[in-house]
Amino acid sequence: MAGLAGAVAGLFAVVCLIVLVAGVVRSRYERERSPWSLSIGPHGIIATGAFRRAVGWDQIQTVTVEALRSDMPYGYRALHVRSTDAASLAIVRPAGWVYPRGIHRRPDRRIPLCVLGPMTDQQYSEFATAFIRYAGRLWHPEAGH
Repeated sequence: MAGLAGAVAGLFAVVCLIVLVAGVVRSRYERERSPWSLSIGPHGIIATGAFRRAVGWDQIQTVTVEALRSDMPYGYRALHVRSTDAASLAIVRPAGWVYPRGIHRRPDRRIPLCVLGPMTDQQYSEFATAFIRYAGRLWHPEAGH
């Protein structure tokens, strides 16, 4: 009887462990798949998603839109910043990056802050106008726009 109770307790422990691991994986997946946002204002840039990234204008050397370097077969553009505090930004993935594969870091300390979705010409114009207004000389628009 003691052997049966031990087996049941062991099985129960395994099931609990599986449920716990599945919950952690699901929670992480849902957090990473969450919607993301980008705010550009007088104090800097805030990108939200799985993590919140706030970068003040005084921490930014340059800001631009560039292709995101990854192993994914799709092409993505992202808002990149060259920050005076690159170490703190480099530890997290850009807002909106939902893939398990990481991205390739640029050797010149430009960090992808936020993946950009498709934008109409009007949306891109408003986006660029916000950077011209708030970032000034820090803003380097992407070629072709």
